[in-house]
Amino acid sequence: MQGAPGWATAVFGPEGPASIEVGGRADLARDEAVTRATRFRWYSVTKLVTAMATLRAVEAGRLALDDDVRARLDWFRPSAPVTVRHLLAHASGLADPNATGWVHPPGRALRPPGVLARETFARHPRLRSAPGAVARYTNLGYLVLGELLAEVEGGYERAAAAVLARSGAHRASFSVDGAARGHEALASARTLVMAALFGRRTPGLVAYVREGWVGLSPFAIEGQAYGGLVGSIEDLVALGRALLAPGLVLEAPTLRAMRARAASGPAGAYGLGPWLHGDGWIGHGGEAGGFRAELHVHPERGRGFAILVNAGAAPTGARVDELKRA
Repeated sequence: MQGAPGWATAVFGPEGPASIEVGGRADLARDEAVTRATRFRWYSVTKLVTAMATLRAVEAGRLALDDDVRARLDWFRPSAPVTVRHLLAHASGLADPNATGWVHPPGRALRPPGVLARETFARHPRLRSAPGAVARYTNLGYLVLGELLAEVEGGYERAAAAVLARSGAHRASFSVDGAARGHEALASARTLVMAALFGRRTPGLVAYVREGWVGLSPFAIEGQAYGGLVGSIEDLVALGRALLAPGLVLEAPTLRAMRARAASGPAGAYGLGPWLHGDGWIGHGGEAGGFRAELHVHPERGRGFAILVNAGAAPTGARVDELKRA
């Protein structure tokens, strides 16, 4: 795939992968080739795991979609009732604060679990719209879901790990150890912006410059529930199968509800977690410093595709269109 040092793509169905292709290098300095086991950052594709974990709690009776979250979290006090359903469908009305402050140098001690969500909500308590009125993407909403899962499931990581285990995504985790290195093109406005935003706060962010690429150090991000997972193309296929196959992670009625339109807004429509393309395809993308990920399925056709690249600005759109047509 053009536009990235390394990449992995897959086409799959409910029974597993139909094809997996990998190429390029995971790390230019070590001349390390991408393999099917190479782990990439997924960023916001993580929201699908958070959504599935939340819906598993609903299936188990520990939550209900129309529960007022204010009754579950004593620090969460928006001006109107915000439900689990609202949070899943990005229809809570919550703000979407800039997440650059959630990025930190490797090895820096991060805030304890829950502190990020509490502090972020305290700074942005005002709702942009009435809950349920309109869908507007919000990372803060998924931070709140992470804290809700911590409350009812004994920990967010525990709830997410159960989804990953049931789907068969055995290499996926919240650790960046051994993962591919993220890259940005040296001659790009994006790299200049990253240097301006992160340079002083994340010393050592640049690991190397070679072959026209800036290789990034594996910086830490706070807030697992909105974008913290790291996994291989095989892991991403396993998660995609769980969106197609009832009983793998979610039972059929819950899976249908997850994939159905729940809220709409200026940028499009959402189910209870996935973005709805409008052409029968649903899924989620993830993109930030050094990486881009795509996971999409067509339930009626019983097929899906996944893409992982280790360049944040990689032009995956053409490949997405190609895989939709395949």
